[in-house]
Amino acid sequence: MVKGIFLTTLWLGLFLCCVGYAWEPSTAKIEGFEKNAFWGSETNCLKAGLSMQSTHDKGHTLVGFFILLNNNCKTNIDLRSDMLWLWLPPFDRMFQMELIDANGQPVIKTTRGKALGKQLDRPLVLPAGFNSEAGYTKELLLPHNPSIILPPFILEDYFSITNAGTYKLKFVMKVIKISETLSITSLKKYPPPTIELPPVYADVPIKYP
Repeated sequence: MVKGIFLTTLWLGLFLCCVGYAWEPSTAKIEGFEKNAFWGSETNCLKAGLSMQSTHDKGHTLVGFFILLNNNCKTNIDLRSDMLWLWLPPFDRMFQMELIDANGQPVIKTTRGKALGKQLDRPLVLPAGFNSEAGYTKELLLPHNPSIILPPFILEDYFSITNAGTYKLKFVMKVIKISETLSITSLKKYPPPTIELPPVYADVPIKYP
């Protein structure tokens, strides 16, 4: 876990990612993300959020989001502490989105946007252990201290945005919460449930010249 990384540094990484540079996914704590953060409701002591950041690209607003997760569990019995381990599905299957324009019409999705939110077709648990090769990642959440899930995403990668205005974004995220004390045999017999967290809603201003 990388700590104390400034928001401007991460946003630079987001912009480089947009124009084709690779950015290695990791988990980070950053400063100042609360200013533009939107949160969904809490369930199972967890809630999802989005931190909206923007820059300008070729004369119009380029909007990106960091995905947030907050652990509000009073205790995690398995670990005998307040730390919480989660498994996250592969990035393109971890969340889905809808975007409504200023006229109340759904925005057309790009090819990448249409591929979001598909069913998990490869299991998390294999006879030999957890299936990290399928894109599942393990995430440690500290108590009452929102974590940022990287890489971030840029809205225009998923939607064909052509007009200025204030858009309405609906973001839904999935996580897998399992007991660390259960054996692989038990987890194979009783697959851990996928939790769909309550949606996050955000107003997204898009400006053109």
